[in-house]
Amino acid sequence: GTLRLNEPARRLFGSLRPATTPVIHFTFGSGAMLDFLRNWLHYVRRAGLEPAVAGAADAQMLAACSKEGIAALGIVEGLDVWTYERSAAAKTVVQEGAAEWKYYRHHKSSFLE
Repeated sequence: GTLRLNEPARRLFGSLRPATTPVIHFTFGSGAMLDFLRNWLHYVRRAGLEPAVAGAADAQMLAACSKEGIAALGIVEGLDVWTYERSAAAKTVVQEGAAEWKYYRHHKSSFLE
């Protein structure tokens, strides 16, 4: 696969039943967006909208979600996000959290266009 699930995400997806789980709420962000994720998750839970999962755009977000018990998916190491091919040399500054910009919506190259 192309996604790396943290332990809370493994438990979440292992417990879902397609016939009774019509919707999975999803958001994503980098480690710089952790406070926003916490806020989003608070209101998802308050409104009873679970299950919910976060897309970890960098290693820092995946680690933070794992530490806090938040179900999260990250991109597997070695996956070239532009070609979807695996390569030992495939690295991006985004996945490594090494970009100068941390708030992705402020940088044009953040998303696949």
